[in-house]
Amino acid sequence: MTNTVLILFFLLISHLAGAVDWYYTTGGGIPGLAISGPGPANSGWSLSIEHAGNREIHTLYYDGERRTETQFLRDDGKLVAREEFDNQGVLIFKTEYSYDTEGNPRGITTTVDAEPSVAPHVAIDMAVSPDGVERRQLSGSDKDWLITDFDIEGRPLHQTVLSDGVVSDETLWIRGEDGELKEKRQLVGDMAIHTRFDAEGRIVEEFTIQAGSVTSLRVNTWQGGNLIRVEEKGAGKLTVRTFNWVGNRLNSETHHVDGIIISDTVYTSATAHTETLYQDGLAVLRIFWDKDVRIREEFLRDGEVIRVREAGS
Repeated sequence: MTNTVLILFFLLISHLAGAVDWYYTTGGGIPGLAISGPGPANSGWSLSIEHAGNREIHTLYYDGERRTETQFLRDDGKLVAREEFDNQGVLIFKTEYSYDTEGNPRGITTTVDAEPSVAPHVAIDMAVSPDGVERRQLSGSDKDWLITDFDIEGRPLHQTVLSDGVVSDETLWIRGEDGELKEKRQLVGDMAIHTRFDAEGRIVEEFTIQAGSVTSLRVNTWQGGNLIRVEEKGAGKLTVRTFNWVGNRLNSETHHVDGIIISDTVYTSATAHTETLYQDGLAVLRIFWDKDVRIREEFLRDGEVIRVREAGS
């Protein structure tokens, strides 16, 4: 079971306190692939998930700017309250949950709203049983809703996002008999994104369909637990990244576009690496890094160093 699938259980389970993780997401706030490094993505939707005591804090960003924040308050693992704030930190609404004698939650909503005409926000969790669906969660108001179905183990099966009464985003998780995730299909407007997983829950293929045609394709190749090759086709070009490992340590990586080398990087220690950039297949610049700091640059011509620039010069 992948970390992505585990994150989708955020309304049902709690995580270790103190962690802050970043993910690419949709406007519905469902985490997707992890973002490498701290901070939101520069473009599109992204999400941070922070754990502070008994609170789980989800902050949604668009093009790097904060949009909304949702806080989930739990008591002994049970969700007891949900609070949503706007991009200024103003409380929009708060939903408090109580539980019946069988442990099923019942949503009780209190709306904090400067505009009395605005429809109250509602959160509902109900038990259902058609076609293997065990629980359904609905959250929204008026014509804007997020509807998610879960199986008996709390794994998401289907999710629909309604914006102004129209389906704007729909996601289907396809699972095997023992619940392992085999494929995820997401429909956003006129664009469909299909993601396929191997038996270990790792992404092996992802492709995008628009207007009936495949517009992009990414194929991941794994060796043991290590990613060794990524091929991406789209916009009329083929991009290939290859990764060399020594044990579980990344030793080097190369980047080609349409068969022409663009860069190669050698990791010389846990914090240092050397990156060589190419132009028309010829090395033109070698950069020595320590963490994210450029220590030295060597400008190359015909494989020879013709100029050196030290950090700070």
